[in-house]
Amino acid sequence: MIYDACLVGKAQEDPSAGVYSLLIQGGLFAVFRYTGDYSGLEEVFVAVYRVWLPMSGYRLRDAPAMTRLVRTGFLWVKPISEVLIPVEPIA
Repeated sequence: MIYDACLVGKAQEDPSAGVYSLLIQGGLFAVFRYTGDYSGLEEVFVAVYRVWLPMSGYRLRDAPAMTRLVRTGFLWVKPISEVLIPVEPIA
């Protein structure tokens, strides 16, 4: 699996350390909010691709899917994440 971790801000590239700038293209994304441990994110992706997408009237765009951290978990508070799937309407 390939995974990039991203931060918003001015990039200070250091290719020798694997740090580089990445421009995320805009466009239409289907957004799914998930509350729970990060280990459950895989189930969200599976449900989106196997259940929601075939019935949605959308298809995937040629762009990476993303996960955005909305709230970190701490003690009794569960983390909140958003899964962003790049889509376009089926013509």
